[in-house]
Amino acid sequence: MKLKLFYLSALSLLYVSCKTYDGKSFEAKRHEILPEEILSLDNDTLILEKNDSYSMEEKRKNLIGGSDAAMGYTYSRLLDKKIRIFEAGVRVLSTTNPNATSAGYVVFADDSSKVELFLLEHEQTTILNKAANDDGTVVWRMEGSDLMLEKSKDKWSVTKDDKLIYSSK
Repeated sequence: MKLKLFYLSALSLLYVSCKTYDGKSFEAKRHEILPEEILSLDNDTLILEKNDSYSMEEKRKNLIGGSDAAMGYTYSRLLDKKIRIFEAGVRVLSTTNPNATSAGYVVFADDSSKVELFLLEHEQTTILNKAANDDGTVVWRMEGSDLMLEKSKDKWSVTKDDKLIYSSK
């Protein structure tokens, strides 16, 4: 039986919500974690083991909370660290909502081979890869996605379905 950890909550008891797979189908279950099942709980890493039934490790490294959140930090999947996007990224404003009060941000990898988009309408960030258009202009896009980033005349543009949705000033 294989287990996959999806959520961990800590009150007075620990519970794991998981899906079990018996070779044919998945079944959602809620399992109480007993103290003897916890091998290690260190910072954001939880390691569980119960006899030969299961063993799992869950590491939550993209948690931002407390003083980090208050200081403006966000986790960047691309850079694999906490950053302040308003310092590390390029600010882009919505072109579809002129009354938007928040901005999106574009964060570049050190070698500019990839970018991470922090856009308001997306729950998760999107990582785009550097590519070239047919005319040779450099763009960043993700295969299977309709999002694209490009620079033209010192202005960054984010397009979706060939429509401009964000632009830098």
